[in-house]
Amino acid sequence: MKTIDDIAQEHVGQEISIVGNGPTLVMMGKHNEYFGRYVQYVRDQKNGIKKDINEYPPPLTHVNRLIGHPRLHWTVNGGHSYHPESNLGFMLDDHSFHRDETHPQAAWYDDLIKNSNIPIMTSRVYPDYPAMVEYPLKEVVKKFKTKRFDETIHWEMALAGYFEVKKIYLIGCDYQPFDRFASERSGTEYWIGRLESLNIEIDTTGSQYLMKPSVREPMYDPMWYGFAVDNPLCHDPELLELVKDIKY
Repeated sequence: MKTIDDIAQEHVGQEISIVGNGPTLVMMGKHNEYFGRYVQYVRDQKNGIKKDINEYPPPLTHVNRLIGHPRLHWTVNGGHSYHPESNLGFMLDDHSFHRDETHPQAAWYDDLIKNSNIPIMTSRVYPDYPAMVEYPLKEVVKKFKTKRFDETIHWEMALAGYFEVKKIYLIGCDYQPFDRFASERSGTEYWIGRLESLNIEIDTTGSQYLMKPSVREPMYDPMWYGFAVDNPLCHDPELLELVKDIKY
C-alpha cells in the first residue's frame, strides 16, 4: 500500500473534492437505522446477494453516489464504500474503538478498513490492516501551528494544505442550522480561511449551509450584513465583479 509520501506526490497542485456525509449526499434516518442498513448490506454482499444499497427500503438511507466524478476525492467514515471511485479514505478514530464488541457497528467498520483497496488515513496503524496510513500529525501541526481540529473534515483540510493542493471542493459538508456540534462548522470555516491564505481556492457550492450568511432581518442586504437592501453600495458593478467568482 502507498506511503504518506506517495500520497502527497499524487496531490501536489491538484484539484480535489472533500466529501462529507451530509444530507445533500446521504439521507439518514435515525442513527441506528442508518448503520443497520449498511450492516445488512455488507452481510448480503458476503452471502452473494448483489443488491444496490439504494434498493433497501425506508426508513434507511438513500445515497447520492459520486460516479464519474472529475476530481480526486476524499471520503470520510466509510464513504468510500458508496463512492467507489474515492482515492483516499479517512477514518481518524483509533480502530480499537471500532473493533470493540460494544461498538454497534464493529463488523461494518472492520470490514471496510480490512478490505479497502484505497489508502485509509487514520490516527494509529495496526499491522493486520494493510490499507492504513498514519496521519502525519506532527508535520501538519508544525506547518499550521494550530490545534483547531474538531472533526475529521478538519484533518482532511489540513492535510490538503500540507500536500499543497491547488483547489478544494467541499461537497456534502452541509452543517445544518441546528447541528449539535456548532464547533464543527466554525472549525471548517476557520480552515477555509487558513487555506485561502495559502492561495488554495475553495468551492463550497456543494455544501448546503457552509460559508452561507445566516438569515437576518429582511431590511439587510443578504450578502452584506448591516447594509440596507436599497443601499447603492451593495449594487456597485465593480464590487459585484470582485466577488462573482467566489464559490460560497
